[in-house]
Amino acid sequence: MDRDPSPSSHEVNDAVVAQDVSTDGTPGTHSSTGSSPSEVQLRNLTYDWQHSSARFKDIGGYDDVKAYLERRVLEPLLAHRDGDDRFSRFSVEPESGIMLYGPPGTGKTMFARALAGELTVPFVELSPADVTSMWINESSDRVKTLFDEAKQIGSCVIFLDEAEHLFGAREYSGKGSHAEDRKVTSEFLAQLTHEDREAIVVAATNRPGDIDRAILRPGRLAAHFEIGLPDEEARTAILRTHLTDVPSSLSDAEYANLATHTAGMTGADLADLVDEARRNAADRDARVLTRDDFPSTEDLQVIATELEPETDDLPTVDDGDNDEDDPRDRDVAVRSKADDDGGSDDSAIGYQ
Repeated sequence: MDRDPSPSSHEVNDAVVAQDVSTDGTPGTHSSTGSSPSEVQLRNLTYDWQHSSARFKDIGGYDDVKAYLERRVLEPLLAHRDGDDRFSRFSVEPESGIMLYGPPGTGKTMFARALAGELTVPFVELSPADVTSMWINESSDRVKTLFDEAKQIGSCVIFLDEAEHLFGAREYSGKGSHAEDRKVTSEFLAQLTHEDREAIVVAATNRPGDIDRAILRPGRLAAHFEIGLPDEEARTAILRTHLTDVPSSLSDAEYANLATHTAGMTGADLADLVDEARRNAADRDARVLTRDDFPSTEDLQVIATELEPETDDLPTVDDGDNDEDDPRDRDVAVRSKADDDGGSDDSAIGYQ
């Protein structure tokens, strides 16, 4: 069997807002270490590095997560880029390892794209298939290649989808998990702890309980965000976002009615709802989209109940946890939410 040493490109299917993500996007002005690589240089790399046009404003809801990422990631990096030393003066480092978890369709992929877009830096979206191989040692080599390319680029964003398959709990690895899988986890652990790493690594999972606790430690993927179901206010924002460029006669009261009766829907579900309403309006050759193009209140409640997903929590890193790969990190607690500054304990909300 011929082996393909290069990873396949990964097309993410669960983004709610259709964003232009291509190598023709606007590159960043420069990274923290020099000039941004040209599009030709990016295309010559093994992985499918691109630029994103997505921004935080394209995401409805998620105000807590947006504020945290702006304060902990964007502001320190952009200040350094602009020659502002207010963060470096106090040795304040931006967060560089992020774990997003929650039900499918709630906003994880979109946030990685928007973060890269806000920073105007290259980013790459990867699935487990892009960094794993049936060949011995090739998977760990692919991980090394990924971070070698990130080092060449400088400031960039790496998005790892379905992280539970890359960072599965090693205490269960003896029961069905291949030794190569453990090598991948170990290689990621080693790469994440490199002091000179400029790449921001964002991982996402729908199965947080399956994540290896070692990957959640400080210095690795230490910032954790639950991207849960949107609340009523966020659902209203999501609906408005998807109808921004659509001729519509929906009143504030009708938006509120739709938001009230779609509890349990994810952002992706709401996007589908709007898409169907657009089709209904087009089918009747309407001048504007109206409330009648959406399901009735009773039907909405039935649909929302049927669609409501379930999720679990990230594992807790306790004092007795033993990290075989790096004993220096024992006895370190990991914050489990984005609001460790004394803010609300409510889950971050929004859409993908």
